[in-house]
Amino acid sequence: MATPDYPNKLKRQLELLWKACREFDDGDPDKAIEIAVRLRVILHSTNSSTSALKHLNAESINLISTIKREDSALPRPALFEGGLTIFRGKGWVAALDDVSKRRLVPFHDWWESEIVAIYPGNYEYTRRRIVTDTTNKDDGAHIVEKIPGRLMTLIEGPWKSLDRASDGTTIVRSHTNQHFQYLRQIAYEVLHSEELLDLIAVGFRLQTDAQYRKQKTEEAARRLKRLGNLYETARQLISNGSRKEARAILETLEEEIENHIDKNSARNFCIILWAKASTFGTDELVEKLHVFEKLCDIIENRVGKIISPDNYLEIYVKAKFQIGLIYADINEREKSEKSWRTVKDISKANIKYEEINYFRSCNEPLKYYLLSSNNIVTHAMNHGEYDNVITELDQTFEFLGKVCPPFLNEWSESQIEDSCGPDSGNAIAEGVCKGLRNRCIAEFETGNHDVAVEQFKRLKARFSESRNLEIIRLLNEADDVLRTNRNSEQ
Repeated sequence: MATPDYPNKLKRQLELLWKACREFDDGDPDKAIEIAVRLRVILHSTNSSTSALKHLNAESINLISTIKREDSALPRPALFEGGLTIFRGKGWVAALDDVSKRRLVPFHDWWESEIVAIYPGNYEYTRRRIVTDTTNKDDGAHIVEKIPGRLMTLIEGPWKSLDRASDGTTIVRSHTNQHFQYLRQIAYEVLHSEELLDLIAVGFRLQTDAQYRKQKTEEAARRLKRLGNLYETARQLISNGSRKEARAILETLEEEIENHIDKNSARNFCIILWAKASTFGTDELVEKLHVFEKLCDIIENRVGKIISPDNYLEIYVKAKFQIGLIYADINEREKSEKSWRTVKDISKANIKYEEINYFRSCNEPLKYYLLSSNNIVTHAMNHGEYDNVITELDQTFEFLGKVCPPFLNEWSESQIEDSCGPDSGNAIAEGVCKGLRNRCIAEFETGNHDVAVEQFKRLKARFSESRNLEIIRLLNEADDVLRTNRNSEQ
């Protein structure tokens, strides 16, 4: 019978362990169970099974420990974190390279004696305990009817942290499955222990975590550069009027990126979708609508809660606004107004008075709040619903009066520039002027002539010196309404 090639078997187990670590790091937490199984095969011997290490008569080697030593002179703590994990972001994660200590520890001490954590309930955890409890009692190598208290305490974890919900309430978060992070760091120690790796062949090394991260970073940078070049090519084609050619490139980008979207990359993906939407003409509204709706779905599913302070997603708001315009063009009034009210709600949650400098700069949330409000008003006016016009505008100006008093009380004409249109620096000024004009017309149509005249005087007093063409047009419209109604009364 041929002698088993134990070095090669160890090599295979280490490669499987390395692969499970990569998949765990890439976002699959259940790979921690696979990590535990591989560690058990490599390190753990019983009366009925022999570890790879024992087959190689190598249980006298030293392994790397990233655990900080306990001070034996101090009382035994009720809660102890040895250093396998660190707190990063909103939770405890495997320390990996971010460790303060590295030392060599004899295998049996490293595996069976060194305490890596102490949890309430007088539970002490060694590496052996964490690995074997996971494989034997946490669906690793066996499925058990009841998880023992020691393991359940480790799974539930002793750590809590406070977080703030979008409505301002405090949330207490538990950091569960802490043993998954412990297992990942134990694997890190094994994969970086040179005496263990030399058992396969002197000088044999697996790619380290640092080398792997560097490789992934470089690959991501090259990929991002390639995708960026394609996107710039598409933009150039759009500017040259070659919309179909640009769309073909953008669809290639869309297909390549779509299956790898996470919270951080969702916005960049949406920029591609926005560019794709711009390649459809006025006779392709349905196709454009589908792209904008996909953009909004991506953000809703990958980014999370949309209507919350400090989370103003400009591209989402713009897409929702465009969806409203398209639905209006295809006579879907209810759907268009629903989109615009969503825009109003998001914008309202993000208007910050301290960031608004009268009309001097175009504050995006306020701009889209006014644009959406005025579109809703226009719909109501087109259908002769003047009471709804007045109600909508009363709500709008009541809100503006609370958050932006200068817009209603004390601005200077010199702060209104000549440029006009929704993308100009004067979109807010135009929005206010349009709202006042509409209110003036609605009051006339509902028979409140005195109120209408007062509204018009207010409008003219504030904007009469403006050189902005859109504001001049709005003033002339209001003037025509006044003149027409005066003539009809005579």
